[in-house]
Amino acid sequence: MKHIKLLVSLLFVVTISFSTVAQDKSAMAAAKGLEKLKKEIVTGDASVALSKKQEKEFTAAFVKNLKAIKEVKKTVTDKTEKQAQIKELYRTFSIKLKQEILTKAQNVARQKGKKILKK
Repeated sequence: MKHIKLLVSLLFVVTISFSTVAQDKSAMAAAKGLEKLKKEIVTGDASVALSKKQEKEFTAAFVKNLKAIKEVKKTVTDKTEKQAQIKELYRTFSIKLKQEILTKAQNVARQKGKKILKK
């Protein structure tokens, strides 16, 4: 009986740790994307940097998009259909970023920053 309790407890701990690692990966990817976005905007125009609220909105939207992409990769088997759905998810995320999260000045600064960083 003690062995069963020990095994169940061990299994529970391992399951929770895998879940935490998966969340950490998406949070790390979101942080990396946020840093890239900040760099693009500040390179274009440092006076229109992101606010804390915008950073939180971006992170939440980014993680949500990653989860949606992961779900598509799991469920869709046809390669072309999978690519089309993932492309659509990226497009909708980009539109949300441009229209809902960033201001007009930040979008302009981001485009300038992208051009400068590309060189």
